[in-house]
Amino acid sequence: MSSKKNLYEVLGVKETATQAEIKKAFKTQTKQNRQNNSPEAKERFAEVKKAFEILSNPTKREWYDEFGDGEEEDAEAVEEEGSDSDGETNFQDMFGNMSIFSRLSNMSKQGRKPKCEPLLARVEVTLEDLYNGNVTKTTTVGREILCAECAGEGAKDGGKVHKCDTCKGSGMEFEHHQMGFFINRVSTACATCHGQGNVINDEDKCSKCNGSRTFKEDKSIEVRIEPGMFHMQKIEFTGQGNHMPGHLAGDIVAVLDYVDHKTFERAQDNLLMRKTITLVEALCGFRTLIHHLDGRKLHIHNSPGDIIKSGSHFVVKNEGMPRFGKPAQKGDLLIKFSIQYPENSALTSENLAALKGILPPGPEFVMPEGENVEEVNMYDLEDMNFAGSHPFQSAGVDDDDDDEFGGGASGGIQCQTQ
Repeated sequence: MSSKKNLYEVLGVKETATQAEIKKAFKTQTKQNRQNNSPEAKERFAEVKKAFEILSNPTKREWYDEFGDGEEEDAEAVEEEGSDSDGETNFQDMFGNMSIFSRLSNMSKQGRKPKCEPLLARVEVTLEDLYNGNVTKTTTVGREILCAECAGEGAKDGGKVHKCDTCKGSGMEFEHHQMGFFINRVSTACATCHGQGNVINDEDKCSKCNGSRTFKEDKSIEVRIEPGMFHMQKIEFTGQGNHMPGHLAGDIVAVLDYVDHKTFERAQDNLLMRKTITLVEALCGFRTLIHHLDGRKLHIHNSPGDIIKSGSHFVVKNEGMPRFGKPAQKGDLLIKFSIQYPENSALTSENLAALKGILPPGPEFVMPEGENVEEVNMYDLEDMNFAGSHPFQSAGVDDDDDDEFGGGASGGIQCQTQ
């Protein structure tokens, strides 16, 4: 600390004084000095005011305790510069948010302990679960929480906890680097107390956690699935996660992960399916049943003469997924048809002649004459050995491309209590 006036002495308090004691001392000093109009009293009041402004601000007080009065003014100037420009933001981007100004000012703005990082829990669900809802899934998450025996103190009843002399109870050791107008403070966990800020003698340690202040356990959570929930939707269990010393309890975030269904795909609130029918059914009509996700059997049919082309899409209204939060409202069921043609040589010459007599005639072909006409052979592409992917798929023209139906959607975050 510098040789300038000790700000704690100016206010008449100890260096361990609480904020309440500092505020009380300031009021007392202010009352005394304002009653005296002498130049000495005015100078004394200015000193008291400056001391209070620094010591009542946790950020400035920590800087003062570390560097003294003179260097604290430099810190304040840097903080003011950062508040008027993007200098501090850029500094955080360059050095990984290690600046003392950003860390201490953030803690001051929060006015509370930092919160533990959330724990993620994968919850496997089926498409039936997401359609019908009203089901509860149970999963287990490993977490680390404060020891109940010592309430996170690390010492047994009557045991003594000593502030670490190396880090002065902060749990961190610091290195300072001058970088132009900035001073960057790089922190590491204190090697003496392992980042805890205090030390406990072996005979005073808690018998359950052995002085570590925490213990590990498995936490079981029950996730309520509602109709219309999405794949990758998050359900938050507030305060159910890790709880480390000096921190607020973190959360558990359950993430829904549904397995592929053999019949349906989901695209937001719509259901998609592919249906293969024979050439006879495409031309002469068909009837079939679709087994829906809630156990119902949907009867769909096509009238004779209403020809279905390969790759065509049909819609069954209001038979898609229920809308989350509004289960009475539903999306649509989209069906994409493909035609199964007869195998080669499945039709006799008599069958082919009969078909030609029934079906509309094809375009008439006249063979041209001349040297530029050449007859070539055509082969089935599926029998060809192409290197890499299917050439039509690579070009994005495959009739069965999954992108025609569109993609799914993931939901936002939701809270559940337990």
